[in-house]
Order: sequence, then C-alpha cells, then structure tokens
Amino acid sequence: YNDSYVLETNFSMLNDSSRYKLVMLDKNLKTIQKHLPFKPAIKNERHPHYPGALPMEPYHDGLLLLRSHSDTVYYLRGNELKPLIHFDYGDNWFWKGQERITQDGLVEIETAPVPKAWEITADVGDKQIYAKAVMGISHWEHFLIDRQSGKSIHLDLRKDAENEYELIPLQWQGDEMLWSIASPDALELMENLSADKIKYRKGTSSEIISSSENPVLMWVTFKNNK
Repeated sequence: YNDSYVLETNFSMLNDSSRYKLVMLDKNLKTIQKHLPFKPAIKNERHPHYPGALPMEPYHDGLLLLRSHSDTVYYLRGNELKPLIHFDYGDNWFWKGQERITQDGLVEIETAPVPKAWEITADVGDKQIYAKAVMGISHWEHFLIDRQSGKSIHLDLRKDAENEYELIPLQWQGDEMLWSIASPDALELMENLSADKIKYRKGTSSEIISSSENPVLMWVTFKNNK
C-alpha cells in the first residue's frame, strides 16, 4: 500500500516488544508507522486463534481494516487511521470491555449457555454493508445495513432447520452485490423467485447451471422495503 506494507499483528508483539495491532513497513520491512496500541499480554500466554478471512481490503484511495475479534472497521488513508464503522451488539458482544484474546475466553465461547457474537466479517459498500457475526459455535447471523440511516435488516439465509445457502460475498457495485453461490443452491433460490426477478447473462441458462459443478456468479439486488 503506497509503496509500503500494512500488517495486522493479531495481538502478537512486533520486534519482540512493541504492542500495536496495526503497523506499516517500508520496502525493507522497517517499521514506519504503528497504530492501535494494546495492553501487555499475560506472561507466557499464547494467542491461539487466527481467522481465515483477510482483515484488510481496498476502499476508495485507502484500506479498510476489520481486525480479528473486533466490532469496529477502521479506514487507513495515507498514514492516518480512523474508525469508520462500529457494530453495536451491546451486551451480546462477547469481547465487551476486554482488551485482549485469552484461551479462557475462547473456551467460554464454546461453553456459554447463551451464544454471543465474537467474530464479525463485513463487506462495505458506499450505501450498504453486508455483515455477519459468529454466534458462539452454533451459527452465523446475517445483516444488511443502510449506511445513511443505520437501519439494519436481519437476513434469513436458511434453507431448512440445519442448512444455509452457500453464499460467498465478493464485492459491491452500486446497489448490487456479487456473490458466489453453489450451483444447486442457485437453482433452489431462483425457484422461489418470479421470472421477472431473474435475468441470465448471455450464454447462461438454468440448464447450463444444473449440469455444472462449478459455483455460479450472481448479482443480487436487495428488495427496497423502506
């Protein structure tokens, strides 16, 4: 980024002593900027959890950062880092009031009688945000958020009592969002839509989709129910 590297440390120490959650490095991997300091960890304690999702993505002329186990999206522009979006789960946010990740905390996530949100992923568009949170170890909760009003809509992506549609969000383009979806799920989803709600791109049809094992790229326009 801007002829440098941006690194999320995920609560690990930098250069064996510095405790910052985000750092910028020059071409020679020398530290040039440090952001988001955190408190020292307990001696000899390990930080066992590393998420699979990348924490950073391009956004306009900067980068968005959604750290592991964080409820805040930051915007890095040049050398300046500012909070951009905060997801307010209130008392349903597991890490509320906690400065760091602990092994005991991760065990509590698995054993708590009432599941709480503890990890969030978000795809930020100029007008809308698609966000999902892991609730305990049982399920995901999906939300569509209007950035101007702050209004959120809970999205029910369940196919049945035990399964959800296999949808992977890729990018926003205006009011539309591009998803990757498993072929059987795409067909099942379209069966619940009227013909005027579906438009096939040139060279595609339901027959081609049904005979393919590849996922389908699908542009989705969310219903306006204001």
